Amino acid sequence: MSAPSLSNRVKLRVLTFGCIALCAFTARAQEIATLKSLHSFSGDGSYPVAGLVLAGDGNFYGVTSNGGGANGDGTVFRMTGAGTVTTLHAFDANADGSQPFAGLLAADDGSFYGTTESGGGDANGDGTVFKMTSDGTVTVLHAFHGDDGSQPHAGLTRGGDGNFYGTTTYGGASGNGTVFRVTPSGAVTALYSFAGGDDGSYPVAGLVLGGDGNFYGTTSDGGDANGDGTVFQITPAGALTTIHHFSGTDGYQPTGKLAVGRDGNFYGTTDNGGANGFGTVFRMAATGDLTTLYHFGGGTDGAYPYAGLAVASDGNLYGTTSAGGDANGDGTVFQITPAGILTTLYLFTGCDWSETQTCLFVGSDGDLYGTTSAGGTGDEGTIFKLTVASAPTFFAGEVALGESFYYLAFPNGNYFGYYAFLSDPHYVYHFDLGWQYVFNAADGHDGVYLYDFASNDFFYTSPSFPFPYLYDFGLGSVVYYFPDPANAGHYTTNPRYFYDFAHGKIITK
Repeated sequence: MSAPSLSNRVKLRVLTFGCIALCAFTARAQEIATLKSLHSFSGDGSYPVAGLVLAGDGNFYGVTSNGGGANGDGTVFRMTGAGTVTTLHAFDANADGSQPFAGLLAADDGSFYGTTESGGGDANGDGTVFKMTSDGTVTVLHAFHGDDGSQPHAGLTRGGDGNFYGTTTYGGASGNGTVFRVTPSGAVTALYSFAGGDDGSYPVAGLVLGGDGNFYGTTSDGGDANGDGTVFQITPAGALTTIHHFSGTDGYQPTGKLAVGRDGNFYGTTDNGGANGFGTVFRMAATGDLTTLYHFGGGTDGAYPYAGLAVASDGNLYGTTSAGGDANGDGTVFQITPAGILTTLYLFTGCDWSETQTCLFVGSDGDLYGTTSAGGTGDEGTIFKLTVASAPTFFAGEVALGESFYYLAFPNGNYFGYYAFLSDPHYVYHFDLGWQYVFNAADGHDGVYLYDFASNDFFYTSPSFPFPYLYDFGLGSVVYYFPDPANAGHYTTNPRYFYDFAHGKIITK
């Protein structure tokens, strides 16, 4: 019996977590990020599970796993920054493969490399590696035939030697999947066949190149007696070392590709397991020392993060969950800091967007780009752009008494006014509510009212905390700021922002 296609799992998820005709999302998610649908698939491809890649021509390129053409075997498309989508190629299972589930790899010569999970023109239909020019001409570089691997669900990673490296979920000597190398001309070498024991089995995710020149990846099953999956290191020559066995409590079924953080550690997700059974986010050193950063709860924070994480220039990581969120359960977009502080940025509704299983792409504009495998006008998936609220903006002005002041504008339309007199601020003013709050006890007041963004409400503190909170978008929480004794007239915050009252501006630490 042949191994089950991973496409069946995707289709099952679409049925389980598909569109429910109820459109609502929480105010907090709306305030932090704004989502724009760039394209809804309908006849030009369907179920885009893979992420996007930005090419040197300034356009985005991606694939749909189904639909398009006469056979419905999936497509490759190009999208402009404005959202205009052009189908470049429709796959044919009997010729060049079908069901491309992985994103494309953009090469320096302007061409693209990718994989299809099935098809390929021979009787096996075990998937392909292909090359595509920017005009959509596809050439099959290799058709898998079982013994060298079967069903490559993941995409390719370029090594330092100029070759491409990837995984197949099944096939190989024991049928448990392989790691392979393919040259730009299409010569494939099976570097490692998983045995299904301590080394794990069924690698769904692709490889990431570490700073040491080795590749790192995961298996979604196998390992120790628990069979919850592994993290492995493999050299370009094919020497594999299992460096972590998941135990269930720290997650199981890691299906997303690892990401290398700005601190040099690896970050990833498990689709299931953890304290609540809804998946985890973890950090891992190259030695295999693993720290679980977050356990999803299945509520507004989401559930089942099938995809990996994207690393942004601010050092934070962004990802998606394929379920959970609001009552519809259509998934979320989240931000998580390297310290494990998670902020839900957006809750999908199912009416316009639903079911995210792809890694996000951070565009040159700082926005997040991704796809949903269902939802949209035709319920065949969408391409979206998510704009995350930036740091607050300060404006200067004067009040009637001649005192200078600064007010802090947040993207949700709320304002704080910072009244300063001789560089000694002690009032905060919330313009929407028309209330004024005391910063310190200079006027005989014995406490401070502070605005808590987590609960969207005010609360009272004792004089032992005489300075207000500042909202830190990087951490997704509020932080104190304190007087800087070494710099009169300045206030510092720990750990991220300085606010310079003398110049009325915020300085990023």
